[in-house]
Amino acid sequence: MSRVPARIRIETVIGCRAITGSGTVSSLVEPLLHFAVPFASLRAVGIDMRKAALASLIALAPDLDVFFHVHRSESHSIIILAAIVIPLLFLTRNRKEARAIVLLGTFGLITHLVLDLFQNPTPLL
Repeated sequence: MSRVPARIRIETVIGCRAITGSGTVSSLVEPLLHFAVPFASLRAVGIDMRKAALASLIALAPDLDVFFHVHRSESHSIIILAAIVIPLLFLTRNRKEARAIVLLGTFGLITHLVLDLFQNPTPLL
């Protein structure tokens, strides 16, 4: 009997990852999780559906680096996230609606980074 690593067995049972015949993770499940987790979390606390959808779309932004063949690099860094969010918070300090969108988008990006921590090695700094 072949031994399957416990991590793959658990994730297969939970259904968080789609395991193909070769034992690799399907890349289609990952964007769905990166969208669904912030969306469900924000909706659960009563955030408007349009704002939750926008934050969830923003949560997909770090994976755009895949088009440049450098997945999980600088776009998955807390330092880069802070370098983008802090000026946006400063610029929206007097505009309540815009500031709320920045904060919701930040939540989406943070959930993306946290979810990636449970997968392959992801440099956060």
